[in-house]
Amino acid sequence: MKLPDYTLQDFLQDASFPHWVYKTDAAAEQKWNAFLAAYPEKKALAHQAALLLTGISVNPAPVPDSQMQDSWNRVKHQLAFADNTRPLTTSEPSKLKRIYWPNWAAALVLFCLSSILVYYLANEQKQQIYHTQFGETATIILPDSSTVVLNGNTTLRYTAGTKFNQNREVWLEGEAFFSVIRKPGPRKVHFWVHTPEVNVQVLGTRFNVTNRRRKTRVVLNSGKVNLSTETLAKHPVTETLKPGEMAELLPAQQKFKKSTVNPEIYSAWTHKQLIFQATPLAEIVTLLEENYGYNVQVTDPKILTRKITGEIFIDDVNTLLVALATSFNLKIEKQSQQTLRITSPM
Repeated sequence: MKLPDYTLQDFLQDASFPHWVYKTDAAAEQKWNAFLAAYPEKKALAHQAALLLTGISVNPAPVPDSQMQDSWNRVKHQLAFADNTRPLTTSEPSKLKRIYWPNWAAALVLFCLSSILVYYLANEQKQQIYHTQFGETATIILPDSSTVVLNGNTTLRYTAGTKFNQNREVWLEGEAFFSVIRKPGPRKVHFWVHTPEVNVQVLGTRFNVTNRRRKTRVVLNSGKVNLSTETLAKHPVTETLKPGEMAELLPAQQKFKKSTVNPEIYSAWTHKQLIFQATPLAEIVTLLEENYGYNVQVTDPKILTRKITGEIFIDDVNTLLVALATSFNLKIEKQSQQTLRITSPM
C-alpha cells in the first residue's frame, strides 16, 4: 500500500516506522519526515501510532533496541484481537390482540371490548427502548430533538408520544451523554433522567450520566441540573450542579459527593477518545468489564495501582488494549472470546 493511503494499522506494521519513532535510524527518520511534510494530514494518525508504540505518557526516556523490539512485538500481537460490535437494537411492546367471540350472544360484550381497545390504541404512549451491545456506541435523536449518545452496554427507555406541554422522561441503565433542548413557552417543561438510584431534573443542558453496578455519577458540562434520590433514607437527598461539577452517589453515607472536574474528560468517549489523569489501572479494568464485557484476570494485584496520564483516540477496544500493554509494560492475552489475562513481565 502507498504511504498516502496508510491507516493506523499500516503505520504500526511498517518495519521502518518504529525506527522513526525511536530515532534509531537516520534513513527512516528522513523517509518519514519527508512523507509527513508532504502529507501533513497524516500527522495526527502517525502521532497516534507513535503513542501506541511508546505508551501514552509524554517525554519518554531514550529506549534501547531490545525494548523497542519488545514493544513492536506486543503491538503486532495485540493487533490480532478481533473487534466485537453489534448493531443497535430497538424493541417496542407488543400490541394487544383483539378477541373475537364465535357466539352472537356475546356481540354486545365484543362491541364494548372493541370500543375500549380502539380507545386504548388511539391514546397509547409507546415505550421506545434502545440498547447497545458491549463495545458499541449509538446516537439517538429523541422526539423533542434532544440528543443522547449511548455508551456500550447501555439501555435507554422513553415514552413516545409525549405531548408538547408535558414533562419529558427517560430511564437509563449504563452510561449516556445528553444534549437537552429547552422547550419554549410560558410554562417550564422539565426533562427527567431516571436511574435506579438517582433522578436528574433538567431544563436545557449538556451532561453525562453513568449508572453502572459500581457507581452512579453525573457530570455537568453546561446549564443546570437538580439531583434527587429517595432510595437511601426516609427523606429525599438532593443536590444541585453547576457547569464543571460532578456528583457521585455514596449509598453508605446517604449523600452525594460533589467535586469540581474537567467535564470534557468524562464525555470524551462520545468522540471515541479516552482521557486519563493519574488514572489507576484498576479503573481501566472496570471500564473493560462494564463497557466491553470482558472478564479481566490480573495475576498480580499490585499492578492495579499503577497510574497513567494522557489521551488516546480509540477506533475499537483493540487500540485501547495495545496502548495499555505498551504504556504499563504489560502482557495482555486473550484467553477466550471475552476473557483477558493481564500479567507483568519479569
